[in-house]
Amino acid sequence: MPKLTRQLPKYRPHHASGQAVVSLNGKQAYPSPHGSAESRVRYDEIGDSRP
Repeated sequence: MPKLTRQLPKYRPHHASGQAVVSLNGKQAYPSPHGSAESRVRYDEIGDSRP
């Protein structure tokens, strides 16, 4: 049985493109350039939309 957690997905850089990448439910989301204020805001929005 898998361990159920309420952990946020990791915010990490996509080295080839320089974009931030977030994995959620097996899908990749690329909010915007890694480290930018906009990508952090969009990452927070992605985290808030989790079930």
